[in-house]
Amino acid sequence: MEKNTSGLVVYSFPGEENFYKLSGNIVEVSDYKADHSEGFIFAPFDNKDLPIIKILGKAEVVTEGMNLLSNSDLFTLKDFPEETEYDSYVTTIKEVVKKIRTGYIDKLVFSISEVEAHSLDDFEELLKKLRFHYPNAFVYYFYSSWTGLWIGASPELLLHSDGEKMETVALAGTLKNASKWENWGAKEIAEHRFVERFIETQLSPGIYVKKGPLPVKAGPVYHLSSHYRWSIDQFNGSPFDIHPGPALSGYPVNESIQLIKQMERRPRKYYSGFLGPVNGSNVFQFFINLRCMEVYQNKSVLYAGGGITEDSDPAKEWAELQYKFSTLRSKMLKAEEV
Repeated sequence: MEKNTSGLVVYSFPGEENFYKLSGNIVEVSDYKADHSEGFIFAPFDNKDLPIIKILGKAEVVTEGMNLLSNSDLFTLKDFPEETEYDSYVTTIKEVVKKIRTGYIDKLVFSISEVEAHSLDDFEELLKKLRFHYPNAFVYYFYSSWTGLWIGASPELLLHSDGEKMETVALAGTLKNASKWENWGAKEIAEHRFVERFIETQLSPGIYVKKGPLPVKAGPVYHLSSHYRWSIDQFNGSPFDIHPGPALSGYPVNESIQLIKQMERRPRKYYSGFLGPVNGSNVFQFFINLRCMEVYQNKSVLYAGGGITEDSDPAKEWAELQYKFSTLRSKMLKAEEV
């Protein structure tokens, strides 16, 4: 496919049934705070590696068919990402834990990827089923010739501004059955506290209201969540002030990002980046690109990650990643079983 300057996004907000659609010209955004034109932002994990893309225009509510691409319109997967084997993963995580215990970092978010065959063609039906099964997620379909096709159902808000108030969420830790605070152990609580500490440092010395931490359900799992809200007069922040934070990279952030690039052996691309609509000056809503897949003809690349601390057990961390992959497969790749 030839590279062109048009893109297409269809999305639905948490707690809503409506889908919104925007197709239009795409541009590369170098300075987010200098550009508040209407559109939709799609940003990578690290904007030093890949461009921040914006589809220009105003989204409209979908009232008829979405008119999405078919499987035959997609890129062909040529370069497979390196798939991590169990023994290699255990060895790597032991190295990470050793670095943590020597004081180099306090936490690292380590991710792996898998390539899975799929027979998806009716992407509209898939989006509707994701909307039904993930009522508290930001569900999306994003395509451009620069990025290819990405589909996801993210449970995590990065930054929301209505022009007067701003809000963000610290979200970390993953357990299957943990609806009460007493279900959470020291490892998960420590993971979450790193994220809280980072956000609170970025907001300092401003005044904010905090609620949490509390367990929240996100599909088949629970996370610990703390919600922050403040006046835009206190801190008129950019998403890059808090992204990528410890929930995506580790703690301290800069050292963790460098270690990720050394140890993950393949780029994250737009996985664990962020995306969402911009509706004018200081009016936007951005979500972290988690629970997502990169879709090619007949194959998809799935991404999953987990926080590693000094108390991490590599076998348990591997089992958690396999559970996340199984959820992605059942909810995204097999539309008839969603």
